[in-house]
Amino acid sequence: CKTYEDVKKAILFARKNNFKIRVRCGGHNYEGFSIADDALIIDISNLNKIQINYECNTVTVGSGAFLGQVYNFLGASEYPFPGGSCPTVGISGVVLGGGWGYSSRYFGLTCDSLLELKMIDYRGCLLTANKNINSDLYWACRGGGGGNFRIVVSMTFKLPPKVDKVAVFNIYYTNPSKILNLDF
Repeated sequence: CKTYEDVKKAILFARKNNFKIRVRCGGHNYEGFSIADDALIIDISNLNKIQINYECNTVTVGSGAFLGQVYNFLGASEYPFPGGSCPTVGISGVVLGGGWGYSSRYFGLTCDSLLELKMIDYRGCLLTANKNINSDLYWACRGGGGGNFRIVVSMTFKLPPKVDKVAVFNIYYTNPSKILNLDF
């Protein structure tokens, strides 16, 4: 899906044709919740627009963005982000699952920075959830797990203070059998 309307159409198609629905962004769920037999997979990875509101010190992220995209976008403006360590994990899965990362002791869990969500329900209606509107959904989405309540299409976060130095590095492991010419 590339737009909210695409998500709505997919939901309504699934309902009309009695398909189960699974939502996928990064597909990193250990239990395989983003796949199923006889289900419509709604891929939200193209809902990945990121926009900073400098006046409010917030960032709105499309629920299909990957952590690496979020880190690179915010890093260009000297903002850190309290997320996980894998750049190919989808932001929605991280947030909806709580969001523990290397900076959690300093910034809290990713869901602690969540201010608002935009979601599409089973009728195809766009809903807003924050501490004042649909507050029960807002509370449940802050660590309650992905794919449980609605399909999240965007999230707004409070940004932590800017930082002047951040060290980021990647470690790539080579297959040991290729180094040692071992047969397993």
